Amino acid sequence: MVESAEFLEKLKKRAAGQDIARRFGIVLEEVAPGYARAGMVCREDMSNILGMVHGTALFALMDEVFQAAVNSHGTAAVALNLSLTFHQAPKFGERLTAAGRLLGVAPFHSWV
Repeated sequence: MVESAEFLEKLKKRAAGQDIARRFGIVLEEVAPGYARAGMVCREDMSNILGMVHGTALFALMDEVFQAAVNSHGTAAVALNLSLTFHQAPKFGERLTAAGRLLGVAPFHSWV
């Protein structure tokens, strides 16, 4: 496992360079071993057919946090399954923050 400050800074830069993160305005704000936090502002160009913030934008924010937290130890990892429960629709112009903490690691599985 790699957990140096230099590696974590590289991870943040790689995340910032992703086209998908730029399109959604997602900013990875903090990365530490097993932890990540990101934010974005909900824009009107993210609307769904009902005129609310599209779930894809919210899922992208969650996935950005997931990938940073799970890869923060330097071992390549991808998602097998992600689940998101919507409790309330965000408003356009609202700034959202998502955070994730790595809860467990096994030879082929991680939990965030």
